[in-house]
Amino acid sequence: MATKLTVKGLDELIRKMEELGDKGKEFAKRSLYEGAGVMANSIKSSINGIPTRPEESDPKSPGMQTGITPTQKQGLVDGFGITKMIDTGTGVNVKIGFGGRNADGKANSAIADAAESGRSWIQPTHFFSQAVNGSTGAAQSAMEQEFDRQVRQILP
Repeated sequence: MATKLTVKGLDELIRKMEELGDKGKEFAKRSLYEGAGVMANSIKSSINGIPTRPEESDPKSPGMQTGITPTQKQGLVDGFGITKMIDTGTGVNVKIGFGGRNADGKANSAIADAAESGRSWIQPTHFFSQAVNGSTGAAQSAMEQEFDRQVRQILP
């Protein structure tokens, strides 16, 4: 007994699958930026939660300081960002962090590090690690949704 099977549209499906393969890396890049955006928004919100102390307070005075100055906090807000996409050849990466200097000439990355981890003169706030840990799931979900959205544009 012989059965004849005719499949219509298979050529179109194969073409779409090939197109999907060609665009896979671009989809990954867009998805990664989507997730980085979710993470960045969480960190920005966390920066606002860092306690502030008066500008004129002396960081070298006896005892631990709580928080950073308003100028330092503004420097963190202004210097925070997402890097351009870095193609490593085996994958793509972005970095989220602090660049530049604040109005007092202090490196924003050093201020962020001191606020995050603490020093002999400042109590740690863990603003960065808490934001990252709290938004990792949402960032992964955003990346998956963006990737799926892009795939559905080719394979509805």
